[in-house]
Amino acid sequence: MQSNSDPDELVTIARFTNQPELDIARGFLESEGIPSWAPEEHMVASTGGLYGIAVGGMRLQVRARDAERASKLIEEIDEAASPSLHSDPDET
Repeated sequence: MQSNSDPDELVTIARFTNQPELDIARGFLESEGIPSWAPEEHMVASTGGLYGIAVGGMRLQVRARDAERASKLIEEIDEAASPSLHSDPDET
């Protein structure tokens, strides 16, 4: 990100193909004090999800000044949602 960019400019930090995942991410960001926007959200809902497929998912956007922190928080959600690749040490 360039230093002369507008800190209030909206930047895309993630894309989601379904509404529940988008809602979880937005709720988590808002609980951390980061407002977010999903410009395609209503269009996707009104077309039964077809618009979202056509454009590659719904964008989740935050202000440029919040982008780095928001991206890290979204990564935390992804890590928490991923199944563990480690085996249970109690299993034999």
